[in-house]
Amino acid sequence: SSVANAAFNLTSDFTVDCHVRLTTAAAHGIWMIGTSTVDTQRIQVSVAADMSVRFQAQASGSSLVWDIVSAPNAVVLNQMAHIAATRYGNWVVLHVNGKEVARGKTTGTPTTNQIMRLGVARVDGAPVNLQRTTRQAG
Repeated sequence: SSVANAAFNLTSDFTVDCHVRLTTAAAHGIWMIGTSTVDTQRIQVSVAADMSVRFQAQASGSSLVWDIVSAPNAVVLNQMAHIAATRYGNWVVLHVNGKEVARGKTTGTPTTNQIMRLGVARVDGAPVNLQRTTRQAG
């Protein structure tokens, strides 16, 4: 079983990175900290069908405290990609394969001490898995 973990309450500077190889052009959840059943108290990275990468966070209400999106085709099908999502101070940055693909300012601090889920995110109000595989760390 998985339990909430205060170590995943990312209220200060952090970087989370991972490697993915996507074989279908569809919405994919890469990772999230928070619950996959509601659109609150979460931090996540996802890839859209146009292969753009999104890094977003929500506080306890429904408002986003950051939401940055790369241009389409930031990730190439059938090729390994390194995705890094960073928050430092009032800035959030996305890198794909070492190249900055999106940058924005935060408008607040998300609060989440939920489990970290690998291979899932919430896209358009629904949970989306990474090619039918979900892993949890907590």
